[in-house]
Amino acid sequence: MGKIIGSIKTCKENGGDTESCSICKDITVNSVVNGDSLNLLKCLKTNSVDAIIIDPPYGIKFMNKKWDDLGDNEKFSKWVEEWGASAHRVVREGGSILSFASPRMYHWMAVGLEKSGFITRDMIEWIYWCCAEDTEALTKDGFKTIDEVTLDDEIATFNIETEEIEYQKPLGINVQDHDGPMVRINSPDMDQLVTPNHRLVININGSWNLVMAMFACGTSTVTMLALTLHENGLVSIAPIQITDMNIVTYTGRVWCPSTPNGTFVARRNGKIFITGNSGMPKGKTTLKPAHEPIYWGMKNTKNTALKDLNFVVNIDDTRIPYKDDKDKKTAQNNAEGFVKRTKQDFDAYKNGLPR
Repeated sequence: MGKIIGSIKTCKENGGDTESCSICKDITVNSVVNGDSLNLLKCLKTNSVDAIIIDPPYGIKFMNKKWDDLGDNEKFSKWVEEWGASAHRVVREGGSILSFASPRMYHWMAVGLEKSGFITRDMIEWIYWCCAEDTEALTKDGFKTIDEVTLDDEIATFNIETEEIEYQKPLGINVQDHDGPMVRINSPDMDQLVTPNHRLVININGSWNLVMAMFACGTSTVTMLALTLHENGLVSIAPIQITDMNIVTYTGRVWCPSTPNGTFVARRNGKIFITGNSGMPKGKTTLKPAHEPIYWGMKNTKNTALKDLNFVVNIDDTRIPYKDDKDKKTAQNNAEGFVKRTKQDFDAYKNGLPR
């Protein structure tokens, strides 16, 4: 484990390439520096970094936060170009930048990073995955499995504003292999097994909200929705109290349909409930889609050998394997610890307190 360097506002010797900079001397392999990254970039030497991974403000005025209000599209792109130029300076020839973005502002970020000097290589996706593969979705033709649902099906969904059941065609059907922690939600009326970033339909202060499972897990009690289907075709919706939520390990496929209102009616082990999906609505007029695009750019190189390789990337060799079963168990415990630490954050959110 490397050292953690204390909070820093700026490079006191005015940054990059100076051997005398005290901050530069402290920044070593496996060190963590707490500070403004735009200023700290000045403390890094030119052509000294193999890769930059960044999750900057998206420029979408997220939740009306000032830090994400960066002006109109062109101003946002110019802002990206400015910090992108600093990032381009410190990345080695042939090095990469991976920058998270929102779907509707991704292209403006890409333009800014290209203008800063990076060559666009590709786009990576952060997908919001969902439910265990034995979860079924309710359609107008009855419950269907992961292998049966199609884009032509009309899936039962829950409108969190009107609190009514609506049938909608899916915008997409997302399927992915998963090997890692899942959140298990169990009660006499509900049995959900979902990825930690899956959205649950939870009542907070009298209104229904979509909340990540990782934030709800560990909370003493949450209110969710269970359903009963009657022979006459009517549906009864009942709020239920959930007290049993925990982390388990899962290996297999996970899936979700993406619906316009971000929910669907599901069944698992005979229990029917309402849950979120890979298309979480952000408001009355916009959707928060099922993914966050990640820009992948590279710094050009004069190295003929690298050019001949056309920037070959060996992704597998960058993965950090478990040393042994004990190491894997430690990772599992860390995941459980993270969920427990979110309890206070979720309780504050539920009670309308500042976090």
